[in-house]
Amino acid sequence: SVTIAAPNAPKPLTLAPLASAGPSTPAAPSPAEIESSPAKIPSPPAGIPRDPLPGSAQAARPLTKNTLILCLLSPGAGLLLFWFWLALRSAQRTDPARPRREAHARLAALLSEMRTSASSGSQRSTLNSQLLAWQHDTTALWQVLHAAPSATALGDAAWSALWTEAERALYGPKTALPTDWVARAEAALAAKRVPGFKPLRLFLPRNLLPFAALLALSVFSLPFFSPSALAAEPASAYRSGDFAAAEKSWRDTLAKTPTDWIARHNLSLALAQQDRAGEAAAQAAAAFVQNPADPSVRWHFALACAKAGFTPAPLAAFLSSDPSPSLARLASPAQWQRALIASTVVAALSLGWILLNAYGAGSRLATLGAPLLLGLSIVAAATAIFGVFAYGTAADERAVVAWHAGTLRSIPTEADTTQKTTPLPAGSIAIADKAFLGWTRLSFENGQTGWVRKEDLVSLWK
Repeated sequence: SVTIAAPNAPKPLTLAPLASAGPSTPAAPSPAEIESSPAKIPSPPAGIPRDPLPGSAQAARPLTKNTLILCLLSPGAGLLLFWFWLALRSAQRTDPARPRREAHARLAALLSEMRTSASSGSQRSTLNSQLLAWQHDTTALWQVLHAAPSATALGDAAWSALWTEAERALYGPKTALPTDWVARAEAALAAKRVPGFKPLRLFLPRNLLPFAALLALSVFSLPFFSPSALAAEPASAYRSGDFAAAEKSWRDTLAKTPTDWIARHNLSLALAQQDRAGEAAAQAAAAFVQNPADPSVRWHFALACAKAGFTPAPLAAFLSSDPSPSLARLASPAQWQRALIASTVVAALSLGWILLNAYGAGSRLATLGAPLLLGLSIVAAATAIFGVFAYGTAADERAVVAWHAGTLRSIPTEADTTQKTTPLPAGSIAIADKAFLGWTRLSFENGQTGWVRKEDLVSLWK
């Protein structure tokens, strides 16, 4: 080392020689570098046989050639007869004159009932319901498609006069019906001829071909047919891109079982695929209130409402991040109602157990268990009440939702332009309490009522 003494410096400055360069050691990785290079995740092993299946099963033996031919030909005659019967039923069902014949028969029975009621002096409400039924079947008999037809739409002077007198009795200041009204209505009905059914209609292609196609399908796919394949038909149409066919099939299912929440959910999917966002959201809301616990239903309900641009007010809380609705959506309103009933039954049994113990006929188990059971039933009842009220109007079996923006009218007609109207926002939920010739009257929570066309609504439960 070299020591340099600076002038006037109290201490000398010492310079040490540089260390010789040796082999460099790698620096330790920083925490950030470690986090950016995670360890490799191994793939699960594969390629070896799996465990054997439990149990045993016997395969069916093959049939002999003659037995096979007999089994294949025996159903032929019965199938042809069944085909003929189905074609005949289809011809009767698709006969364009059938609704008119049925209306004609109902009118004859109704007029006979009105004659009996008039002689016995029935109440005014009975006469009003009979006149409304007469108007409904008259429009079917004359094939009038207007929701609120006028007397001139019937095209016959006698029928027009009867219609005018019925309207006056229903809505006019003079509510008395002419004494000869029923007799004149019977005479007009007798003069009105309706075409009868023609059996040869069963040979029309639309009545025969569906069953011919079914016959051909049965011949080629009988060994492979299974009920599960039939049940999967709408889903297959959906996956193949035929959303209209899938929609029709699921609508047919809902016409028979409107509380089929799976069909509701699937119908909403098919409608969404066809860019019918409003109706898809309404059907998704129906599926949600029927089974809110299903994750797929909840997810699609949120998506459908986002696409449609509206959320039904009573169900909006379920789409928020608030944790309180998460308890209510564990069950549907109907399930919460049944839980409430069960809770009250348990509470009553608990009180009876406590009473039995108070009279000295109980035990130590009753002394401890009965109050505990009573407390649990009260908690369960309170939870069920909260669950029911969380759905608001949607918990009513008459609840409907408007799937697009429309107009709420004060009377069930579009012909009267002087009536009062108000906008009906899309997604509005109300109670459908009355129906009249294709119109539905809605009742809202604030007391407002009004009429809207039936096709503008989706029922949540019916």
